[in-house]
Amino acid sequence: MTEERDIGLPARRAAIDILSASLARRAGLDEALSRPLFKGLEPRDRGFAMALAMATLRRLGPIERALDAKLTRAPPEEVRNILRIGVTQAFLMDVPAFAAVTTSVDLAASHSSTRAFKGLINAVLRGLLREPPNLDLPEALCPPWLYARWTAAFGREAADAMAALIADEPATDLSLKSPDHGERLAAELEGEVLAGGTLRTARKGDVAAWPAYDEGLWWVQDASAAIPARLLEAKPGETVLDFCAAPGGKTMQLAATGAD
Repeated sequence: MTEERDIGLPARRAAIDILSASLARRAGLDEALSRPLFKGLEPRDRGFAMALAMATLRRLGPIERALDAKLTRAPPEEVRNILRIGVTQAFLMDVPAFAAVTTSVDLAASHSSTRAFKGLINAVLRGLLREPPNLDLPEALCPPWLYARWTAAFGREAADAMAALIADEPATDLSLKSPDHGERLAAELEGEVLAGGTLRTARKGDVAAWPAYDEGLWWVQDASAAIPARLLEAKPGETVLDFCAAPGGKTMQLAATGAD
């Protein structure tokens, strides 16, 4: 394996670890993001690994259908994960098709447990490139039982519309330490401040590399999750006890008001 071909492999290994943790391990995504495999990457590579894993998860159903159509026997989970991210790169990301195939084969070659499946991975991915799969099938984007319930309750057209939203990459919501920073941060983060004070941005990549992250001027928190702490209207000098703090976004909101 040449040095050039090995350049993108660590990020892809981290993406597979995130994918595996999300699908198989109880601690899931949070565990994978705290592991050295991911944290040891450069910010740009962390962003790529995260984007690759999440794009795979969002369209996992259609990807599984595409792979099952090309596989006569179920391969080991490690091999299937390599195939999953290979499909994502080839059809859902700005990765050249040859690079999606080559890096997937190289990933298999880099470990003894998957080395014997290099030929299979190459054949399956090249087969899909010749006959591109439909990765936007609404009924494949969510579990069959859920799609059936939606169809029964709202009709096929509405069920398709709801299922299609699963594949959309959502914007990121940020809570600000102080509203005084809102105008500046909205400009730097290419976002807008919503009515409740949340800053919403479509910016992608590793959040730790975004402006003002190191200054602690904002943290990731869904707009709806920020509402309860605002409704409490805690004031400086008041004491508040948060009984269910994890990961602590509301606690940080309350502390920012000056309350204890």
